[in-house]
Amino acid sequence: MKGKLYMFELSLDQTKLFNCGIEFFCLCIILLMYYNSKRELSFSYDFYLLRRVQVLTMSVLVSDIIMWATNGYPGKTFWYIGYISNVVYFVIQILITISWLNYVSYRLYRRKVPTRIRIPLITIPVIIITALTLSSPWTSWVFYIDSSNYYHRGPLSDTLAVITLAYLMGTSLLGLIKMHREVLLERRKECLAIALFIVPPLIGGILQMLNYGGAFLFPCITLSLLMIFMDIESQAISIDALTGLNNRGKMDNYLNSLMVGNNRAIAMIMIDINDFKIINDDFGHDKGDEILVFMADILKKTFGNSSAFLARYGGDEFVVILENLGTRAVANYMAKIKENIDVFNSSVNYGFELSVGIGHAIYPSKKVNNADDLFRIADEEMYRDKVMFKERLARGDN
Repeated sequence: MKGKLYMFELSLDQTKLFNCGIEFFCLCIILLMYYNSKRELSFSYDFYLLRRVQVLTMSVLVSDIIMWATNGYPGKTFWYIGYISNVVYFVIQILITISWLNYVSYRLYRRKVPTRIRIPLITIPVIIITALTLSSPWTSWVFYIDSSNYYHRGPLSDTLAVITLAYLMGTSLLGLIKMHREVLLERRKECLAIALFIVPPLIGGILQMLNYGGAFLFPCITLSLLMIFMDIESQAISIDALTGLNNRGKMDNYLNSLMVGNNRAIAMIMIDINDFKIINDDFGHDKGDEILVFMADILKKTFGNSSAFLARYGGDEFVVILENLGTRAVANYMAKIKENIDVFNSSVNYGFELSVGIGHAIYPSKKVNNADDLFRIADEEMYRDKVMFKERLARGDN
């Protein structure tokens, strides 16, 4: 039965009070996270998935609090309450894990879990676990409630806990793999935070299995959710939510800090997507957003082996900042960007070809003495490139 916590030598009543108190505290923390995320974070699919994880975690905490508060009370009513609360606990527990998998997949790869994976990895396990849990009054496989209305683990209880931890470990592995492939430092930090999500639940799950009667798992999951929330909050200040690149504020701070007491050359490349307004008008803003993400990926691919600072300057404009490079090296990078755009155009068919205007400037130089000059010269050169592009279209040149 869920009795005393042997690690702390608590009585049954003290165990109830301890578990209800700590889980109510966790419930309040997640409720605050949910409220702040809904108020402050952008409305996008990944944040929707994260809020789903928060809601499901709050639901399972409520069910466990009810179970602990009524555990051992006599009467058929409390038997039904115990049964229902435990069914909710085990079913929602796997739903939390699946929702976290969906969140990680979208956050890391900007796509939903593919259907060919979703059915065997998500749908079938959820159906099986739900069926096993619902059958517990007759089979006692997952849990059972004795004649005194005390909860007991079933023979499959620990197995379900191991399955839950296995899913979490899988998402952590995805985070580690993606972290080693990322170029941007902030993006690598985000992948690391996802990879470390497993650590508190792993500790909590082990403690809960070794100390029968202790509510350790979901307080530790709450801690992991808090870590993720804090990481997202910090990134919201400096990261463009759509592309994952640095935003304009982070770029301004980076450039200003770079130019203080720095005698090395600083190069700026400015990129603007040609006819982006037409793309939005003719193909829709969803397609426009998709193109912005692809453009960001092209820049990541182009500068993957460098220390370049990549940023979305605003709208369809992007900025790359490089240190200690001459005009020829910068020109090679600019050519590489256009080559990768050609590769992109040959691999997809949107009904239009992606093209960009590119300009650059180098500090210090004859016309560039400060950050404002750097922006102005790069922008002017980019504009000339866009004009040349329109002239080539008018002449019918390829």
